[in-house]
Amino acid sequence: MPQDSYQTISTKAGDRIAAATHWVEAQRRFLVQGEQPETPPVPFIFLRFELSTVLSPSSDDTPTTCNGYGLYWSDTEEDYAADTSTEFKLIDLSGVRHGRAYAASARGGRGWAVKPHDVGIAAGGDRWEIIELDWMAKVIEFSVDNASGFDTSDETVAVTVDSYDDGYDPDPGGDGLTIYNKLTSTADTYLFKGDDDDKGIARFYPKLGYYRIWQMECPD
Repeated sequence: MPQDSYQTISTKAGDRIAAATHWVEAQRRFLVQGEQPETPPVPFIFLRFELSTVLSPSSDDTPTTCNGYGLYWSDTEEDYAADTSTEFKLIDLSGVRHGRAYAASARGGRGWAVKPHDVGIAAGGDRWEIIELDWMAKVIEFSVDNASGFDTSDETVAVTVDSYDDGYDPDPGGDGLTIYNKLTSTADTYLFKGDDDDKGIARFYPKLGYYRIWQMECPD
């Protein structure tokens, strides 16, 4: 099979990703709305994955790569579970997605990838192209998990997640999270303080890779 140039590969990727994304969305409609499932576009092969390394922002001119684990349904966990015995090479050709992996106690970013069928190994064929990427919950409600609380001199604070919205659970194992305080205009001075078990709201910043406090209840 002739080896394509990388520019040609990137051009073909647009049509390939569009077709594959359509299929993934059709499967979501089937799962949520009960519509008739569609036959996958031939000869695409799909991979449900979890990031194992950082995926930096990319563009069509400078696509970025990272590694990921395959996700397979686990009857024991009643959820998709990562097979950490094998890593796959993933590439972002869309120019709009970015995300990152997290600590072992939390999930990495999850999504779908498609295996190119028209790309030779020498031209980068030993890879999977990302077509969809899920996100950590954008907002969490939390409780401070520190017997001594935290003060305006503390950059971070340990919390437990009470609820989450618009994304997946950032702490499925219930091990707790470390989130960041909001820096004020004064160096090393932060906006919020609180006592143990005080409640608050935090937002996730994908490019920074952490949650930062938005609001706290007034301390006693």
